[in-house]
Amino acid sequence: MDNENLEINSALQTIELLKQYKSAKNQNEKDGIFKQMDNIDGFANKLLIKFSPDELITKITKAISLDQYRPKNLPITLFAVNKDLNYVNGEFDTFDKELSQMFKNNENPENIRDKFQSGTKNLCMLAKQFTADWIKRFKNHKDLLELARNSTTDTAQDAYRKLFNALVEDFSKEYNCKIQLDVVRDWNELPDMFKAQKKGITSNAITTGLHIECLGYITNSNMSEEEKNKIREEYEKNLAKNNLDNYKISVIYINIEALRQLHPDQTDFFYHALADFVHEMHHALDYQNARQGALGSQIEHIDRTTYVDVSKNFNDNRASATERSSDKIAETLMKELKKSRLC
Repeated sequence: MDNENLEINSALQTIELLKQYKSAKNQNEKDGIFKQMDNIDGFANKLLIKFSPDELITKITKAISLDQYRPKNLPITLFAVNKDLNYVNGEFDTFDKELSQMFKNNENPENIRDKFQSGTKNLCMLAKQFTADWIKRFKNHKDLLELARNSTTDTAQDAYRKLFNALVEDFSKEYNCKIQLDVVRDWNELPDMFKAQKKGITSNAITTGLHIECLGYITNSNMSEEEKNKIREEYEKNLAKNNLDNYKISVIYINIEALRQLHPDQTDFFYHALADFVHEMHHALDYQNARQGALGSQIEHIDRTTYVDVSKNFNDNRASATERSSDKIAETLMKELKKSRLC
């Protein structure tokens, strides 16, 4: 997807402001530039205490050139001042030694969840970027979008199913994810295996969407039995080795009637349906391709281990890193949808 990269643009603006800062004639001018940098970036102006403007310009320029390797939970300005910047020559993940020790020592999950916040500093910027990306995807399916927007109680399930699955296909290609999605009218429509697994959640009146983490492999009807058996054998071999990252599959369900009960106004219902769908899709991204989301691999792994279902403890669930991330992205999208009226 050929999208405008908001974070790169922000970094380029910061470089221009640093150049202006260098040539500022007095403290008033410098203070004004400081304020602009704070609005654009939030990190660069603080780093001027430690680095000269020329040093920061050089480092940020280098970071931009290496952006393809940066995990997205690491803000580009902090990537620029990373001590290992000059040695980056491939993909890497952020790693917090203190968080690792807390996890190994089985510290209180509440303390671990508090610690997640220092590792997700880029959440606001990414929420803006993801929102811009989703708006562009919506525009690519204007016909399906209008069918969903104008759907009735009788036609909504089919209309939203078609729209969401078209968007799933686009998203999956971009992020190399495997996602299966369905729209239901009642949680009793879930397959028995998921119905039993998610009983506590689906009995909760506020539940409108589900993301279920699965492991498996995909075959199709065009494959010979020999090809299918080979895939099955490879999966079982990796299952024994506990090496299953390539077999992660997300199963998502959106309950269209639960959404309608919570948001009876047609426009409000439409926006919330889109936002709830996006919320669940970013759980899928966290699960399958964490370095492209706001969490990064380390936080995603620990968060999945300490995760608490909403049916068991509402506050602990909302403090989860993946829930905070998906909530922020959905909230940012909702604001943009209502402000722009693009959809």
